[in-house]
Parts: sequence; C-alpha cells; structure tokens
Amino acid sequence: MVCLVPPDLNQQQHYLQQATDVGTIMTEQNGSIEAILDDNLSAIPSAYPIIIREDLDIGRQLGAGAYGSVYSALWKSRKITVAVKKVFMLEKEAYILSRVRHRNIIQFYGVCPTNPDFFIVTEFAEHGSLYDYLHNEEHPNLHFSAILTWATEIAQGVHYLHYEAPDVIIHRDLKSKNIVLSKYNMCKLCDFGTSKNLTHSQTAPTWGGTAAWM
Repeated sequence: MVCLVPPDLNQQQHYLQQATDVGTIMTEQNGSIEAILDDNLSAIPSAYPIIIREDLDIGRQLGAGAYGSVYSALWKSRKITVAVKKVFMLEKEAYILSRVRHRNIIQFYGVCPTNPDFFIVTEFAEHGSLYDYLHNEEHPNLHFSAILTWATEIAQGVHYLHYEAPDVIIHRDLKSKNIVLSKYNMCKLCDFGTSKNLTHSQTAPTWGGTAAWM
C-alpha cells in the first residue's frame, strides 16, 4: 500500500520560495491546490508517485476533452494496462485523485512528467465509458436490475466525494461520458478536471458542467 499525503503548508511555502529558481508556483485558492511547472520537472510535489516515461508503452487514444486526451498504456514494470491522461500542467485533478480512494472512483497511480506535457496515470476501465456502452447497438436492452445497480454505484461515489472524502469534492461535470465501466461492469467516476475541493463549511461560488446534464 502506498500512502499518498498531500504537500503540507511548509512544503507549499518552500515551493513558493523556490519559484524564481525552478519556475514552480503552488497556490491554494478556495480550498484547491494548483501546480504550474515549467522546465524543471524535479519540483513536482513528492506526494505524487512518479512513473517514468520509459516505463509506459502508450497505445491507442481512448477519448479527449477540454482538459486533456486519454490513452491506454502498458505499465511495463507492473505488467498491467493503465489509462494515461495527457495534460499541459500538473493541475488540480492529480491533487484531487491522490486524496480519494473508493471503489466507485477511478484509482490514481501516479504522475508521469515529460516535457512539455504531463500524464496522470490511473486504472484502466476495460469496458470504456458508460456513454459508449449505452450507445452501443450490441447492448440494445438493459435489464432494470443493471440500471439500478449502476445508479446505486454512481450515488455511492458521489456520496463519498461529498461526505466521506478528506475534503468535500464537487465533481461539477457528472455525466455518462465521465463514468467508466470496469472489467466487471462496475461504475467508476472519472475526469475531475473541472472539480472543486472545499472544506465542509464552504459552498461552491460558481457553477459548471454540461448544460444538458444539469
């Protein structure tokens, strides 16, 4: 088991003091932490396990969105298939994923720093997105029990984010394209690029998400 501990206040102050030298700025705004890194990749917060680029054999593209493209990859040293999300900065999504652990939320493995991009490495969902599954002609009729099971699993994931996670996490773009199905057709929430993490006494100051799903 790997214990993922977010950078504490002293670490954040250290990064701020080193900003001129290493081009790293870590700020805490509205309960979320954002990291902006430039050429010096050694400044990545130690809270995130580092997976070297040579250990990943990146394959086909699985999807794309406003916050990055997702690919399948072979994690060679572990001999498992993973999903890697290519992003342009080590954004808050890595911080949020490193703080949560629930069977109905995609599991975070670490980050892979490359220049100029970064990869967030997570578990691979064999059956793809719930959206693709529902629009696949090979699955024309879903049994009510399957629909009820999926609804329950999604609700359990959201309940964890709102009430059981270390911080209150608001997904802000929950839809079938951001829910994936595991090998055993278990629903897992993913794509936290627009999410916000709050304290239990805060409220979200803005709204977001896909209009048709709100």
